[in-house]
Amino acid sequence: MCWSKSCLVLLLTCLAASAQDAPKRPTFEVASVKPAAPYTDNRPDNIRQMMRSRMIGSRPLGWLQMDKARVTLRDWSLTEIVAAAYRVRASEVSGPAWMAEATFDVEAKIPEGAPAKSVNEMLQALLEERFGLVQHGENKEVAGFALVVGKNGPKLKPAAPPDPEAGEPR
Repeated sequence: MCWSKSCLVLLLTCLAASAQDAPKRPTFEVASVKPAAPYTDNRPDNIRQMMRSRMIGSRPLGWLQMDKARVTLRDWSLTEIVAAAYRVRASEVSGPAWMAEATFDVEAKIPEGAPAKSVNEMLQALLEERFGLVQHGENKEVAGFALVVGKNGPKLKPAAPPDPEAGEPR
């Protein structure tokens, strides 16, 4: 087989480019992922689930409990961890049913000098490493409502001030 000089140079350039490593994803210095301890209180499961959903709904997207050097997640379902890692709502994460039922405790040390905004990416890398997570995104059409201003402008009126004689409502 005869190779021309320009073809050989092009081939070597392509091989060298493919041999270079892709930019490395940020990772935690060290991390521990363990199944969460079972509940020891006597609350019924439906009360526990209601409390959990209120707590989850109050967190901003991508929120992780952390201090300067550590991330600590206690009793988080795998669905919640994935949602936080990818900055989406838990309702937007799909997978097997056990993801919402199995809860874990995660403790991870953030490398010194790492920016706080990279912690979610570190959690993504941890999920890939420990759970073999493979993710893909997709667009779905969902039902919803849009609150828009009508063509003649808004028709909202300021609320009347409270009547001091009527007393404060309780």
